[in-house]
Amino acid sequence: MQCEMCGTEGKLFKTEVEGTVMVLCRDCSKFGRVVAEIRPTERVKKIPLNAQDEAQAEKPIAKLQKNARKEIMQGLCSGYQDKIRNRRTELGLKQNELAIKIAEKESIVQKVESGQFRPPIRLARKFERALRIRIVEEMVDEHEKDYKAKKETLTIGDMMDIKKP
Repeated sequence: MQCEMCGTEGKLFKTEVEGTVMVLCRDCSKFGRVVAEIRPTERVKKIPLNAQDEAQAEKPIAKLQKNARKEIMQGLCSGYQDKIRNRRTELGLKQNELAIKIAEKESIVQKVESGQFRPPIRLARKFERALRIRIVEEMVDEHEKDYKAKKETLTIGDMMDIKKP
């Protein structure tokens, strides 16, 4: 096993760092409270079940992990507050009537329409259903950065590009 923060191998400790329990080396465990020492265990080799698994088992572990993926996220369209206000007035609803219809406070409707409050996706979906409009749109975010792992697995230190002195 290796340290989850810097990737070094050796004596490891289960350490609580800011409420999260991590497996860290002696140097990195100073950033938290040591909970327990981890004793090395004997590694068990996976036995392939068929020829395809056997071919997969013989392939070396890649030293370079690509993260060139498309991430689809949901976000509010620009001018969502105007769309909400215009559609509400088209339907002849008052702010308090719309608030009752979506089971929210009237002050929330006022702040959303004035642009003082950007609603979370859950609330935006309520506005969409009540007013029969589209204000949530999907956005594609591409990650093109390559992360190089020093070892077989990627550590937090690799992600943050921390170099030990």
